[in-house]
Amino acid sequence: MKKSIFTVAVLLLTFASAPAVAASYCDTTIQQARCQNSTQTFTGLNCATSSHFCWGGYDVTSCTSCKSGYKLSELPLSSDDCTNTYQYNTCMYSGGIIGGCGTSCDDCVALKMWTNVSGNIGYQQQPTTAKCDESTNCECVLGYEYRCNAGYYGRFPRCTTTENGGTSCSGCSKCPDVPGKVDWVDESYSITSAPGSRLPTQCYIDGTASDHYIADETGHFMILGGKCYYSTTN
Repeated sequence: MKKSIFTVAVLLLTFASAPAVAASYCDTTIQQARCQNSTQTFTGLNCATSSHFCWGGYDVTSCTSCKSGYKLSELPLSSDDCTNTYQYNTCMYSGGIIGGCGTSCDDCVALKMWTNVSGNIGYQQQPTTAKCDESTNCECVLGYEYRCNAGYYGRFPRCTTTENGGTSCSGCSKCPDVPGKVDWVDESYSITSAPGSRLPTQCYIDGTASDHYIADETGHFMILGGKCYYSTTN
């Protein structure tokens, strides 16, 4: 019979794995090497002139001036690798009529930033497209991609929004707990995963954190020195 377990290190045994990479403060002077070959880009639109910099692993082109009829507008930058946020400039239409929609569509932009899906624990969304829809009184209609949040996993997360029913999501599962754990011991561990994890084997207990003491039916354990990943064994 197969049993799913966490591979644990016995008390005082150092767990052999690569150290976790923690998020750090990012700026445009020390991040150059990280995005020289990056395929992740942020590019300001309708620029007359622009400047280029790297931030948080992203290759960023920011407008410094705009084409005629457009105005500079600041947009945020966010990265899972950075403890801070930053900003870059794009150019928004400054007035008049575009295809029948006017200035109410000026801010219809898909901001590339992951946020939690309201009312759906374990899910995150990021806009991928933005369309100013003339048929709905110039409403800005966004298209999203989805991923599982930290502490969850799933191959094909998806969410559906209806006019009166709100948003419902499926496809993500909570990371499994330690099998056979006992309830009478004061344990201090937490199980998590990186956002976007697809498999239960990407769930882990972090041996570099303070919460890493476990007890199950076979004994007491302490995870030390790295991440202890969930696994399936015979």
